[in-house]
Amino acid sequence: MHQTRRSVSPSPILSILGVLLTLSIGLSCAPVESEVAEGTQAPPFQLPTLGGELLGTPDYPEKVVLLDFWATWCVPCHAQAEIIKPLYAEYKDQGFEVLSIDVEEDADDVRSFVEENPFPYPVLLDEAGKVSGQFAVMGLPTVVLLDRKGQIIFARTGVVGAAQLRQLIEGALGQTG
Repeated sequence: MHQTRRSVSPSPILSILGVLLTLSIGLSCAPVESEVAEGTQAPPFQLPTLGGELLGTPDYPEKVVLLDFWATWCVPCHAQAEIIKPLYAEYKDQGFEVLSIDVEEDADDVRSFVEENPFPYPVLLDEAGKVSGQFAVMGLPTVVLLDRKGQIIFARTGVVGAAQLRQLIEGALGQTG
């Protein structure tokens, strides 16, 4: 006896959700312009570190500072951190600093992650999303590079490669005035 099979098509809602998920994954991986205007003064901020002290841009006057907005669940963020770590080691003695800013996660979750995946630079907690809001972070990872005067010279969402970051950092460190 021959049985016929009915093809079942997914509901339109599931199809739309699939498209949105695909788009969101694609957007989080490809670098895109940030909403923060390059050439403008970065808003000063301080956030708690995992150790409880307050730290932020006012603590690094005359330094080139890279802000790395990330989250523990964000796989592209882990890749971005692995790109940033050797650059930090290479340039930290030349006036370069990194502030790793975890966005809207519980401190204990971040602490557990960092214990297993140490960072050689400070990890700050933006639990309420206030600072990420000030920098108009629309996706993760987002990197923002500040020159020695606190001006935003680069802002991108998505993983930014080592060669591009190196060029930007060297340019910022070489600026005078």
